[in-house]
Amino acid sequence: MLELIDVLAKNGQITAEQAVALKKAAQSPERAPGVQTAVAPAKPVEAKSTEAPRVVVVPKENGITRLALSGKIHSQWDWISTKASSGPNPEARNNFLIRRLELAVNADIGKDWTGNFTADFAASNVVNTAYIAYNGIPGEVIMLGHTKVPFVWEEETSDSVIKGVERSYSHRVIVEHPTRGIGSKNAGIHLRSTAKEGLVLWASITNPGAKNSAGQAGNISNGLAYWARIGWVNKLGDGLLNVGIDGAYLPDYQPAGPLDAYAVHAHFTGPVFDFLTEVVRASYPRQGLSDSQLVGFMVEPTLKLSKTWELVLRYSSIDSDGIGVSPSVPIRSAPGTGEFDRFDGYYIGGNCYFAGNAMRLTFGYDHANAKGRVTGPANKNRLDGLHYRFQFLF
Repeated sequence: MLELIDVLAKNGQITAEQAVALKKAAQSPERAPGVQTAVAPAKPVEAKSTEAPRVVVVPKENGITRLALSGKIHSQWDWISTKASSGPNPEARNNFLIRRLELAVNADIGKDWTGNFTADFAASNVVNTAYIAYNGIPGEVIMLGHTKVPFVWEEETSDSVIKGVERSYSHRVIVEHPTRGIGSKNAGIHLRSTAKEGLVLWASITNPGAKNSAGQAGNISNGLAYWARIGWVNKLGDGLLNVGIDGAYLPDYQPAGPLDAYAVHAHFTGPVFDFLTEVVRASYPRQGLSDSQLVGFMVEPTLKLSKTWELVLRYSSIDSDGIGVSPSVPIRSAPGTGEFDRFDGYYIGGNCYFAGNAMRLTFGYDHANAKGRVTGPANKNRLDGLHYRFQFLF
């Protein structure tokens, strides 16, 4: 390694100062094998070495004090059967997919500035997050760019740690609906509390939809959207209790008028038992009609049976107040057999932790009912689904 650094310096690919920094990093007895960083640009060079394999990541720009790479692979399988109360039953869905394929880069300049970029190569919108963060305000961080807004706690929970294969029906209808979904990741200005306990205040001012590029921003709605959360985090026994209220106001996201929504959550995390419940209400404007008061609910207890095995139960429901929900929204990959006024069901599953959360198998069974025909041939559909997702984090 030291000989390689000398060759790079001799060939002019790094400066003498950069060579000294790299040598110090290479000779440090405290450094762990794996990714190391240095504060200098350099051209990529391949060389053979008798030392144990190590990776040296050299930032392009001077002043970078930390550079970290990480990634996520989610390999998934879904089988979903639909039985209609009238008319033909659609064919069962039976598919493998790469649910997520992410690469993330985080960089620091000093102790106050951070940049993040995460790409999901399995998504239709490759840009997952992209922001610059200022950490110089005690207890708060300001983020400029594309990241999650403070709305729906289940959405805030990373998909690397959610207990089920997918999030609840309530979440998917409110947040991930293809034409009415609100929340998730939006471009704008974000304020987040970093407090581990006590009062939590978050706020965002963003584009109304998940538009993040210069070519798309503002091409549908020109008004900004406003998001806020007030919460409280406190120790409870051996665990931590997190409660909060979220609010959202989107003046012109829907052509018929402004949209407002709120969510209330309670989440207890403990060494053995985990409990999450959330209620979400969204008021959707309708041209010439009163607003639809769509309400979603979910409750999810989980129990650690051992270091390796975990049991997960969930109940979730949606009442669309006449606006309608296709079964393909609350259950990913389900056939779209018309729209229904109400949707509810159960999920039972588990997790097998092979190497902590870094390598995990998540599996489960869905049993759900869609009721109250809005469009389509059947007044009721019954859905049954089997799923697994294998996770690898690095």
